[in-house]
Amino acid sequence: MANPCTSKLWQSIEPNPKQGEKVFNFEKKAVNKLMKIIKDGDESTLVEDIIQVAIDNMVTIDGSLASDAIKKASLLTDDKSSRKVEEAQKEMDKASEEISKGNFDNAINHYKNAWKKAQEALTKQEKEQEKQNDKQEKEQEKEDDK
Repeated sequence: MANPCTSKLWQSIEPNPKQGEKVFNFEKKAVNKLMKIIKDGDESTLVEDIIQVAIDNMVTIDGSLASDAIKKASLLTDDKSSRKVEEAQKEMDKASEEISKGNFDNAINHYKNAWKKAQEALTKQEKEQEKQNDKQEKEQEKEDDK
């Protein structure tokens, strides 16, 4: 599994749209291992509390990454892409449900799905914008030829 801090997984402060899933996968795996330590009950309450803080921090960060991607997609997409944004929001709701059940690893998986849906909306919008630009260029070329 890739190190989530690897620069090719990041684009500025956001996961790289092409490889960002790996960030969520790494976090899910780490949280799963930490949850197992707590479940085993072999550690002191203090250690378990510290582990829970680490879990909470990872879940919060992943939720923020997904939420930021949805906000960006909401601002930059049109009606054709809005379905993907709605699907992303549903994944966020599922993540909240999993958190309330203590299923933090499952919550991260839903955050990953939400992030992916937001990326799909952005990709769809970019392709639509490219089509519009190509159409405008062709129209301009026709006008210039006259």
